[in-house]
Amino acid sequence: MSTITLASPGVQISETDRSAVAKTPGALNIFVAGFAPQGPTEELINVGSVAEFQSIFGSPTNAAERYFYYTSQNILNSDGNLIVSRLPYGPAAGTGYSNNYSVLAYPISANGSVTAVTAINGTTSVTGVSGVLYQNASAFLLLPPTSVVLTDAQYQTLITNGVTGFNNFYQTTATNSNYTTSITGFNDLNKAGLLVLNNNKYSVDNFYQGYYIGFADNSNNNPATNFDNITGIKTITGFSGNTQVFASIPSSRLDFALTATYLDQGNESISQVVESVPADINFASSSYNDCLSLVAFKIRNSIYTNNSLLLDYVNTESYAGSLYGSRTILSQTGGSKPFDLEHVVNDNSRDISVKVNPNISSLTNWFSGDTPNFSIRVSPAAKNLYADGVYTVNNNSTQDIGNLPLKVANSLALLQNLDTNQLDLTLEAGLGTIWTGTVARAAALSGTQSGYVSAFDDSFAPDISDLLNQTTGSSSNTKVNYSAIADQFITVATSRLDHMFIPDALRYIFVNGTNTKQSTTPGFVFSRDIFWGLSNLWGNIFTSYVALYGNWVKRNDVYSGQNVWLPFSGYAAQIMANVNQAHFPWTAPAGLNYGVINGVSDLAVNPIQKQRDLLYRIGINPICAFPNSGGYVVWGQKTALTTPSAFDRINVRRLFLYLEKSTQSVLKFFVFEPNNISTRARVVASLSPIYDQAVTNGGMYDYKIVCNENNNTASVIDQNQLIVSIYVQPTRTAEFILANFIAEPTGVNLSEFTA
Repeated sequence: MSTITLASPGVQISETDRSAVAKTPGALNIFVAGFAPQGPTEELINVGSVAEFQSIFGSPTNAAERYFYYTSQNILNSDGNLIVSRLPYGPAAGTGYSNNYSVLAYPISANGSVTAVTAINGTTSVTGVSGVLYQNASAFLLLPPTSVVLTDAQYQTLITNGVTGFNNFYQTTATNSNYTTSITGFNDLNKAGLLVLNNNKYSVDNFYQGYYIGFADNSNNNPATNFDNITGIKTITGFSGNTQVFASIPSSRLDFALTATYLDQGNESISQVVESVPADINFASSSYNDCLSLVAFKIRNSIYTNNSLLLDYVNTESYAGSLYGSRTILSQTGGSKPFDLEHVVNDNSRDISVKVNPNISSLTNWFSGDTPNFSIRVSPAAKNLYADGVYTVNNNSTQDIGNLPLKVANSLALLQNLDTNQLDLTLEAGLGTIWTGTVARAAALSGTQSGYVSAFDDSFAPDISDLLNQTTGSSSNTKVNYSAIADQFITVATSRLDHMFIPDALRYIFVNGTNTKQSTTPGFVFSRDIFWGLSNLWGNIFTSYVALYGNWVKRNDVYSGQNVWLPFSGYAAQIMANVNQAHFPWTAPAGLNYGVINGVSDLAVNPIQKQRDLLYRIGINPICAFPNSGGYVVWGQKTALTTPSAFDRINVRRLFLYLEKSTQSVLKFFVFEPNNISTRARVVASLSPIYDQAVTNGGMYDYKIVCNENNNTASVIDQNQLIVSIYVQPTRTAEFILANFIAEPTGVNLSEFTA
């Protein structure tokens, strides 16, 4: 009922919109990480077809690459959306990393007038004399940085304590030049005004690939001005003591524009990206004269052209903040939040940290009311992207597996933003086998795991009992930890609570060497040779966000012409993705109707009923063959949750994931709405169609949504909260069918029987 607003006789028209349709999740988003012969590393890339995958990452050349390729191919041949991250080859963290930290040290000069500052030609010479307080200035000028290589101890000192003994400043005029900054190493960092630290030991290679930092002030954010905040890219070409040498990347190597006119906004330039930060405030306003935008880019070989010399970019991080350490702005959730550059970057970034000279950030006279007393401007010579890493030569030929758990951790860190990285499934894609096999082979060859072999070799045949006992050989320094890989995926799944993870059993439980099935070897005993290995491998996993499948499969590899054994996670995900689209998320991805496996020629083991019973009791889904019915079939749909619960079944876990995501997408539109009877009624009305659909199509027996005065009491409302309680009775699947045959004598009226 609308409230009347008329004060005199007349007709009032009101309108109520009840046509809104809840946006529910669509195709499954499936994440796969692995090794490939080419392509960008440690990026999240959405791939739409097998041809596109090959164009970006090439065709597999070894076993590790086959696991990645064919797992991804399974998803691309399904109704799911594929998100991939190529892991870098190389020792330790791999190509793209170095052995040291680094920092970009930006001098900041001060001047008595904005006009004089903006007129400076921006050379690294800082004019004026040192020792005058920053309070005497009305403007600050960001000058070109020096790149300093840091030891681990020096980096930790900067992170923990910052720089002690910062110089007061360098005062600048446009006419004299009797003082020059000289930063030659760690001990000179107190001459800087702003530091940008490389937190992850990133490298910059001889192909110009690496991470780059760019700054812009707010003086050129008018839509009617050209995009010209970034006019060049400075890469690193070598060392000069503890500092690194900058050189310009030729414009002919760039597959993108640095600048553009304000009329040419269709082809987005680097400068336009930088000027678009932040997007949610009027940054051009003079009230933000005290602020800088900081944007991080990854420069790497272009994946959109056949010209291997051309470079492209990915915008990895974007921030804006003030040099004033106590600066705040209003928060969307009420109150205020920090808006100084140090807090904004350091509270949100994994890759970089910022430190501002305390002689600047601690000034008490930054503002007069809402107007900054000081302006910060970027000098013309500093309007570049600067390489943020340590120079390393990349010969592009190594296939070292390196520290795979660290590489997986770096890849999974890319998924940390739940809003921008929607997930439904993550897959191991055989990474646990690659890790244990590589380390075990290194230990067998050298007696120690310290010297990792160049590439994973699937013909190697370690003793599975040694692997599962986490030792290889007799030396205690040769421990192998399979869970170092799987546990990271499980941690992500159980912390995000929005997707499931499918690990892969170790290949060596099923296949010995290149092509010998354990199940065909003399003396094979399933309980000892298969069940024991799987129960020891996965015995410590207790969560409904994981689904376990006990097999490996064989298929023909068109690139080697050989039949190869592959991990099963990609096939399980393919089945789930197809069921999700052709039927419903709550349909069990198993059985002769929904669990048939396509494209394989053999199973590593074909368990009979009693063997399937053993696996199912500990939450492992069997894969078996029914030659006269459906071929190769998934014959189970348990999660890894061992506690008796509805969530010990995949169909229930996926039902709730679907309902939770759908509910969240609806409820976002009620944030900041008044907490009254009308809003609460609209919440129930908006959510009900989602749950009605699940009831109608067999996902649940019944549900109830409560959002009224019973769970939204006065005290709840006073805390600015709105509570929605949703009760669901999920449908159980018929997994155990008992057909009772009863012989009755002639003359019995069978219509009287009810059970």
